[in-house]
This record gives sequence, structure tokens and C-alpha cells, in this order.
Amino acid sequence: MDRVLAAETLERALGRVDLSLPQFNVLMVLAASPEGRLPIFEVNAQLVSTPANTSWLSDRMKERGLVRKAKS
Repeated sequence: MDRVLAAETLERALGRVDLSLPQFNVLMVLAASPEGRLPIFEVNAQLVSTPANTSWLSDRMKERGLVRKAKS
């Protein structure tokens, strides 16, 4: 399977569960962390995005119940 087809297949599968690729990436970063949680700056360091985008994205994910935010 070539990369384009793989990416399209992944996007379709995520769409069926109402997840975007950036949301999926955040969940994968969190799942790979030892405790399943990380400060937002550490999530941001592992993603290709700006801090503002990661903050906005995490707020939307919190609204959907996909992540929890806690003060450190």
C-alpha cells in the first residue's frame, strides 16, 4: 500500500469515529506516555504544530471528553 492510499484509508477510518488526524496524533502521544498523561508543552514538542494549535486542539478534545486537562 502506498503512502497516499494509507493516509486516505486512515483519514476515512478516523472520520467514521469523528476524529481528525491531529486529534488521533495527540491520543497516540498520550497513549505512548508512561502514565497516559503529559503536560501540554510535552505533547506539543512531539507534534508538528504550534503551541496555540495544540492548546486549541486540546480544548476541543476536552469538550468531546477525549482528554482531561489538569493543573500541574
